[in-house]
Amino acid sequence: MRDIITRTVGKIRNCSQDSAEFPVDLYYDIENPHAVSIGFYTGGPKPVVWTMGAALFFNTAVTHSVPVGEQCATVTFDLMRDEVRLFLRAERKEVTVILYASAIANFITEVRQRTTREVEAAARESLAARFSHYLQTQ
Repeated sequence: MRDIITRTVGKIRNCSQDSAEFPVDLYYDIENPHAVSIGFYTGGPKPVVWTMGAALFFNTAVTHSVPVGEQCATVTFDLMRDEVRLFLRAERKEVTVILYASAIANFITEVRQRTTREVEAAARESLAARFSHYLQTQ
């Protein structure tokens, strides 16, 4: 299996109050080492999936902001409170999702144990080749 999927729980922070917990899946595809996807199960039939740079999770204890068009994701780690706060913004809507830092740490550990430099190098080469092919066909 090339994908790493971890189930955890999250909650939405609104002002000083937190929502009830809901299931959250963290996805990592070893063959695409630059992205992490997060599926939020908020009551609909399918999860709301947000994909962002893997560096947001792998550079612990630092706040990162990576704007993409009109979308933005900021991740803040608060290990003392066992929280990872995801501030997500799309168009005019914003939400802060709270995840357990210990669950994120376990996810990162599993990813690092199962990925090697050779696999990452092969994935980068494959991604570059696909991108080059795409540019040539446009």
